[in-house]
Amino acid sequence: PAAFHGLFGFRMANNDYAREGVFPIIPSLESVGWMTAQLEDLQTSIEALFPSLNASSTEAPHGYLLNDPSIPLDAELKANMMDLTRYLDVDDNPEPNRALCRRFKESGEAYTTIESRELYAIHQYWIEEYRTRYPEHLLRRIEAGQICTAEKAELATAIQQKIRETMSDFFNRYDYLILPISPQATPDRANWSGQISNELNRLNAPASLTFLPALILPFPCDEGRHSALQLLLNPRKLHLCSKILQQVRGFYG
Repeated sequence: PAAFHGLFGFRMANNDYAREGVFPIIPSLESVGWMTAQLEDLQTSIEALFPSLNASSTEAPHGYLLNDPSIPLDAELKANMMDLTRYLDVDDNPEPNRALCRRFKESGEAYTTIESRELYAIHQYWIEEYRTRYPEHLLRRIEAGQICTAEKAELATAIQQKIRETMSDFFNRYDYLILPISPQATPDRANWSGQISNELNRLNAPASLTFLPALILPFPCDEGRHSALQLLLNPRKLHLCSKILQQVRGFYG
C-alpha cells in the first residue's frame, strides 16, 4: 500500500524485529520495513540501520528485471517502470527469466497456504469466543488454515524451498532481482477484483517466501497514481544499496 502512495521503502530480512514486542500475523515470514517520502531519507535510514555497510566499495551492482508474461502489466505502468530501470545496470538475458517465471508460478498459492496455517495456529484458541470481532476476510483466511490438509501444507513448504534454492543460484550471477509490486497503478476500490488480489500476491510473495531484504522504489503514473519496483537484494550484498540509490537519483530529479 505504501508504494501506491509514492513512498520509498526498505524491507529487512526476516529477523527478531518482526517477532519481539509485536503481534505477528505470519511469524515465519514477516519482516519489518521502513517507509520514507524522499530518496535521501531512505538512504539515511539504511545507513543508520546498517552502519557497517558504509565502507566504500568499487563493486558495481548488477541486476535482472523479471518479465512474467502470465501477469500482464498496464501499458502506462510498464512504460514508466522501464524509464526507472534505465538508470540501473540490468541484464537482458532471457534465460533466467524463464526459470524464475516457472519457479514463481505457484508462489502466491504457497504463501496463502502458509499464511492461513499460521493464522489458524495463532487464533484457534479464541476465534470462536470473539468471532464477531473478526473482519469477514480475516475469518475466511483463518478458516482456510483450519481445513488445510497436511499434504497441501507440505506442498507449500516444498514450493518455498525450491524458490529459495532458485534465488540462491540466481545470486551467484546477480546482486538483485527487480519485480513490479502491482500489475496496475493505485487501484480503485470500485475496480478491485480477485484477479488483482491474486496477481499482487504472486508478485509480492517471493520476497516473503525467501526472507530476502528488499528496496521499494516508487514511480508516478497518470492521475496522481503510483506504483513501484521491488528490488529483492542479495543478503550478502547489502553494501551495494547506497550505489543502487545513487544510480536512480537522476530519475527522481
